Amino acid sequence: MIDFKKLEKVAFERGFSRVGVSFPEVESFFVEKLKYWIEKGYHKGLEWYRRGLGSRINPLSVLPWAKAVVVFVDNYFYSATNTFCSGSEKIYPMVSKYAIGVDYHGFIRKRIKQALKLIQKEVPELQWKVCVDTCPFLEKVYAVQAGLGWYGKNSLVIFPGLGSFCFIGIAFLNQEVSGYKRPQVLDGCKDCDKCIRACPGGAIAEPYFLDVDRCVSFLTVEKKGAFSVREKELVARAGYIFGCDICQDACPWNKRHLKETHNKGYYENVEIVCKDLKEWSELSNDEFSTLFQKSVLKRAGLEGLKRNIEALKG
Repeated sequence: MIDFKKLEKVAFERGFSRVGVSFPEVESFFVEKLKYWIEKGYHKGLEWYRRGLGSRINPLSVLPWAKAVVVFVDNYFYSATNTFCSGSEKIYPMVSKYAIGVDYHGFIRKRIKQALKLIQKEVPELQWKVCVDTCPFLEKVYAVQAGLGWYGKNSLVIFPGLGSFCFIGIAFLNQEVSGYKRPQVLDGCKDCDKCIRACPGGAIAEPYFLDVDRCVSFLTVEKKGAFSVREKELVARAGYIFGCDICQDACPWNKRHLKETHNKGYYENVEIVCKDLKEWSELSNDEFSTLFQKSVLKRAGLEGLKRNIEALKG
């Protein structure tokens, strides 16, 4: 048995903004929502999501020893990313805030493991499986089941007092966690539809359901190959060469409750993405590899980024 207060303490000492605990089962409500999303074809372009559906909705089929899921929330918001390339006549394409700094996958995973290793000194039998957007499990669902936030209409989790500019890491544990009181968080979106109206591609096909095929973030990061005419026009309209923050920037909760991140890794290299279209276009493979070896921008690859840049050129 693990004491939540001790777990929370070591997590906060490593810069996490929120910590919560969920049971490993996925509630039937979310299972049905996920199946509906796939049935509607909103997952088009993410066929691997359908293939991994079994373990997503039933993680105990893969991790039968799991007794609890600890959710770690990492705020990455840095206000200066909105203006860091301003003050010039050059045209600077936008990069999503989450991609400004260090690659979050390893940065978060390392700190979660550090926290768990400290707990393991008191609970030697502790074992874990850490996931940061790389496992076939539903991190956002676990954040909601832990009572840390609610599932927003743009399909992102909105955390009270923080907003949605947050990463989520989870750890399946073979031990139960005592002393955690699940907060009661209600859906704060209510009748608001600002994110829906702001999305340039109409990707929020229904409240709480994202059609990835019309999402600029998906197109500029995950899509392989050339853009169609429609996709090219959409990327040009949005103005992003990697990711997209438009629906988050439109969210009233983000306007009122944003907090600056305390983790310098999420913004200390902000200058490396401050390039105009010409500078991006002229990057060589070696330059790209050197500049972005620790960045999530490498996910799109130089070829993908140049495709996105060409779309912005019109």
